[in-house]
Amino acid sequence: MSKYDPLSVFLSKTPSHLNHVVVSFTQIEQIIGATLPPNAYNPKGSWWRNTRTERRPQSWAWLSAGWKQDVVSWNENWVRFRRQR
Repeated sequence: MSKYDPLSVFLSKTPSHLNHVVVSFTQIEQIIGATLPPNAYNPKGSWWRNTRTERRPQSWAWLSAGWKQDVVSWNENWVRFRRQR
């Protein structure tokens, strides 16, 4: 069980007619019930990459739910996920 499993559930329950969803970093923290690590706020970091490995449980959460991260706003602290079809 990963602390990011609630994010996977949230994305899985997104209505099927929506092709993308924008979620603030604060909303993600509320969804997972924990603070995001400093890497998530670092524009030079790789935290938001779409890489499915055991060492990246955050990306595993959205990829396994059928979504990919496609835009991160570092100025406004939000991420847009796009549904994989």
